[in-house]
Amino acid sequence: NMVRWAAHPTPRTGVTFGGYALTRNGAPLQQYPTIGSTSYTDTQVECGRQYSYQVTATIRAGANVMTSVSQSVPIVAINNTPP
Repeated sequence: NMVRWAAHPTPRTGVTFGGYALTRNGAPLQQYPTIGSTSYTDTQVECGRQYSYQVTATIRAGANVMTSVSQSVPIVAINNTPP
């Protein structure tokens, strides 16, 4: 499964990007420390099975930490390899 998401807007002065966290079926899958990382190829899936993915972006402003959480997106795994 190829999972892609839109990049979080570049933070304004005094705000830093903390990274993305990707989950599959509610379990942690991958961490991304940079704002430009916006895709993941999940090779640990079974054809025909549904998986739900969610991305959380974290930003920091001083001692404050804020998160932006995507909706959970269901994807059914398929085989793209020609016979």
